[in-house]
Amino acid sequence: MLKTKRIISILMVLSLMLLSLTACGMQKPRAIGKYISNIRVDTLESTVVAENDNLEMRWDNEKSCVVVVNKKNGYIWSTIPNDFYNGIEAGARAEVLFNSPLIITYTTPPNNMLKTVNGAAVQDEGFITVKQIENGVQIGYFFNNVEISIPLIYKLYDDHFTVTVDTMGILENNNKVYQVEIAPFLAAIPASDKKDSYVLVPSGSGALMYADERDGADRAYQETVYGNDLAIFTEHISENVYNASLPVFGVTRGENSLFAIIEEGAASCDVKATAGDSTIGYAGARAVFAVRGRNTEKVAMSSGFYNYVNAYSEGIVDGNCTVAYYPLSGEDSGYSGMAKLYRDYISEKFGTKYNGKDSAIYLQVLGGAMTEESFVGIPYKTLESATTLKQAQEIVADITKNTGVKPVVQLKGFGATGLDVGKIGGGFKLNSKLGKWSDVKTLGGLCDVYFDFDILSFNSSGNGFTTIADSAKAENGGTAYQYYYAVAASNIDDEKGRYNLLARDRIADAFNKANKVINDKEIFGLSLSTLGSKAYSDYNSSKYYSKGNLDSDISAILSKRDKTALMTEAANAYAAVYSSHIIATPSTHSDFTSLDAQVPFYRMVFKGLVPIASQSVNTAKNSRLEILSSAETGCGLLYTVSNNFNTKFRLNDSVLAKSVYSDYKENIFENYTELSALLEKVSGTEISKHTILSDGVNQTDFANGTSVIVNYTDKAVETPFGAVEAESFVYR
Repeated sequence: MLKTKRIISILMVLSLMLLSLTACGMQKPRAIGKYISNIRVDTLESTVVAENDNLEMRWDNEKSCVVVVNKKNGYIWSTIPNDFYNGIEAGARAEVLFNSPLIITYTTPPNNMLKTVNGAAVQDEGFITVKQIENGVQIGYFFNNVEISIPLIYKLYDDHFTVTVDTMGILENNNKVYQVEIAPFLAAIPASDKKDSYVLVPSGSGALMYADERDGADRAYQETVYGNDLAIFTEHISENVYNASLPVFGVTRGENSLFAIIEEGAASCDVKATAGDSTIGYAGARAVFAVRGRNTEKVAMSSGFYNYVNAYSEGIVDGNCTVAYYPLSGEDSGYSGMAKLYRDYISEKFGTKYNGKDSAIYLQVLGGAMTEESFVGIPYKTLESATTLKQAQEIVADITKNTGVKPVVQLKGFGATGLDVGKIGGGFKLNSKLGKWSDVKTLGGLCDVYFDFDILSFNSSGNGFTTIADSAKAENGGTAYQYYYAVAASNIDDEKGRYNLLARDRIADAFNKANKVINDKEIFGLSLSTLGSKAYSDYNSSKYYSKGNLDSDISAILSKRDKTALMTEAANAYAAVYSSHIIATPSTHSDFTSLDAQVPFYRMVFKGLVPIASQSVNTAKNSRLEILSSAETGCGLLYTVSNNFNTKFRLNDSVLAKSVYSDYKENIFENYTELSALLEKVSGTEISKHTILSDGVNQTDFANGTSVIVNYTDKAVETPFGAVEAESFVYR
């Protein structure tokens, strides 16, 4: 007994030492400058601060605003809305907002209550310092009443201009900056009943908010770029919410548009948009930069209930935020012009180039999942097969025989613990119950195969990664645990336990291990389903506060890889640009009532640049919608398949129940027959224009001259191509 107590004591001491070492390893945030009001105030008289053949940037000292003129047609974009700038009267509330070059949200001691201050307040309760710099102007906004200062830098380039929040120059005292809304009325347009006046937001597939006022009520949209921060605790999830995978937004007013790309700090931003507020009379969008990270603390109350309290990081994110604004006009205006610009931007900046013929059929083959067993009354877990590699070969051979197509295949859940979270990368192993590596190579002789590794999620140590030392931390310094959710109630499923996220500074190591396995085993391609779509902070370092530098970090990892072909799933921009194939691309926007029209902006950007696939047709809520959206954008059809469903699988693993190949094979053949000629015709071709003809009826024009009209409604409609039956399409 004494020996047992001694062993337990030693283990406790070792655990405390490990925890202490982990805490000591957490980097302290950099110091933030103290607010001072007695500085020298630089002033700049109204003048042109930068100019080129396309654009002119001016500083208006009287109205304290930056003005950019599009020389092609004289259209003006300003931090004060153009009509108001030119003397149109507005209400008191609108006047305050329009004169706000930024909006600050800050926390107040001692209870971290959130408050906001509009930039207009700096005129009466502070001061502005202005300095002309090369190709632009630097402006410091000093708010004496809250003792916070934010510097913005405006710079002009050949075809665009940028606005940067310089975090190194932020000053504060007791009040702490949480968010900065950047130039909230720069990308803004007057209210209009015309359908050619709208706001573009990056929700899922892409969405429009029309600039009309309707009943005068404010319609508001806000989503976090690249998806919600997984390091923030949440007890509930919402269905039908997709990542805002592209760091973009824009506004269109007839033949003039302003398109914005968040070039720096996108992972720490939300995109916020409003329309329909008759007290303002404008619709618009802006980037909201989260300078600080946060977390939600669940606090037990004496009554037995819980209270939820927001806590904010001591330091601020390590990095700036830069938004690039591109004025567009004439034929380049509108969301089609924005998609083309962003496609060209990606191609030039990241070297993304089309790498081969599109595939009409993609398969996501599910390996297996862990099930509960017992031996002489002792419970244990073991992997139960859903599809062996030999069965996968049979499925691929059957599809090729019946369609003539060699599908592109993702092998998912073939690691040590199958679809369930275990060691990082599934232990970087192939579970022997599912086959051998030689079987993967044999499958590769039938089609292009991508072996999937989850290199972000884990709940057990191994392969050089430990749950104690290598887990991402939440704002409170504890492990940023992840939970499973019951689909019906959208609440945490306590029975399934929890898991960890890999520390951000270890992601490169995990990627290198996965990449080495692919090369050593001579597998065709590497699939990284979670790396491309999950986003989170890590408070081990200030570099990772507020999801900071996620995009640049992942981009650096993927850009340095060898020639390994890469597949991503529902990928955010930073991973999509390095992909050989992107599967499960969004077909709809998040189901917010503020969004008026769905547009396939994501696919418009990547079609003809990277081969793309639909959402999984057979597991979708509406399979017909997925077929039609594939026809609309010319993307391949994705199916999630397995060989069999075992009753030992958990009931809430519904994807396994919906994926049995024998149940869906005839649908696969029929769907391919319906779309094959169209997909062949537009293979590798960019989308040049997309048009909403009427509610639920869209036209897509491809660069090779092919056009398709899709009718999503339940009634036949007359179109420029003649009658199109309900839930059908025509092309020519």
